[in-house]
Amino acid sequence: MKNKKLLIIIAVVVAVIALIVILAVTFSVRQAEVLFFSQDGSKYIIPDADVGAPSANDVLSFAKGKNEFGLNKTDLMNSLNKKYHNFVAVGVTVGFPDKVTVYFVGSEVCAKIATATTEVYVDRFGKVAEQKEGVACVDITTAFSSLSVETPTVGMPLTFTNSSDNQRLQEVLTAISAMWRCYVDYSKMPSVFGESGVFKYDTSGNLMISVKNTATIVIKSPSDGMDLSERVIRGLSVYFKSEDNLATSGVVISVSKEGRVTTADNSAN
Repeated sequence: MKNKKLLIIIAVVVAVIALIVILAVTFSVRQAEVLFFSQDGSKYIIPDADVGAPSANDVLSFAKGKNEFGLNKTDLMNSLNKKYHNFVAVGVTVGFPDKVTVYFVGSEVCAKIATATTEVYVDRFGKVAEQKEGVACVDITTAFSSLSVETPTVGMPLTFTNSSDNQRLQEVLTAISAMWRCYVDYSKMPSVFGESGVFKYDTSGNLMISVKNTATIVIKSPSDGMDLSERVIRGLSVYFKSEDNLATSGVVISVSKEGRVTTADNSAN
């Protein structure tokens, strides 16, 4: 009886091991696909041959043979972003039994920061971008309370040692993306909004956007309430209304947590 029970246990163990091996072999990555999107994510694009876009084989160099159930998608995207600087991996999907698809958008410099050690360029995802000669972008240094950062690595997120500044970085980049949605290219933002001193926070934590030393758009409690990007767009829409002449020093355009817009003229104060 004991021998029979032992044989049953051994058979079960062998069956389990065999099943694990079969699953590991059957559901391991053998194929890859890469898809590229426009900056706003609205359509597929085919990158130019000379921009160094990652290929399916490049993805396989990191993922081939890995079990699809245990594939760490974040690690895969980080590995690709560290190596291929002109694009940002923004998503990964698994197609059973053996395929992985990685989604990319182009990495474009949208801002720069004079940190405590060096000047750093970032894209709209907050990832460190390669510094390129002649790139025009807005300087967002004034948005931060501390300029101490971990060692910047191209393709990886810029990380401040102060956690509140990491939050501010995401909020400012969201505001810049909202400006871009208002048909202002990143390279044109210095001429439209100003080269530096555009973004600041007041003592209450409200985000202040100073437009070319004219009006100031104040986003109340940027981390709470209505979507931040939509609130920035509402403030900009009021600012750019031609009939209201709000592009004047001293004008304050406030956008509440609920998205309500009010204006005040403090130029006489």
